Amino acid sequence: MSAFPDLITEAQASDERFLRQIFVRDQMAEWSKSPLLMARADGVFYWDSTASATSTPCPGIYTVSVGHNNRRVIDAIRAQLDTLHFSPPMHGTNPVAVQLANLIAELSPGDLNAVKFQCGGSEVTEAAIKLARQYHKLTGNPASTR
Repeated sequence: MSAFPDLITEAQASDERFLRQIFVRDQMAEWSKSPLLMARADGVFYWDSTASATSTPCPGIYTVSVGHNNRRVIDAIRAQLDTLHFSPPMHGTNPVAVQLANLIAELSPGDLNAVKFQCGGSEVTEAAIKLARQYHKLTGNPASTR
């Protein structure tokens, strides 16, 4: 059974010319000669395209805190997808988001009880900058950048 069913052949996946389309040529030239091609994962283990198993190779970038192929998580994701795929947080909400916000507020210390969901990294970064500016404005230091 191919590690890349219906997508690409293993030969294509390891072909430097093919990889050049994915990775920046000059920065990844050496890596592209012998890349690490992940085929699947289960728990804390990965299998590469040669079917060799390895434990999580790089703490951080490859870490999945709930483990790979976690049936409980997969079933919860599937159930949510059957109900609602996406609800833009700037324009409304949904029952699961309300439940999560309440749980986060309950678990947070002191009076930290406001939750604002965002869709991605750039929105989170922008919101953090706006929050910091607002804090400094309200505390009498509107020119502060720290």
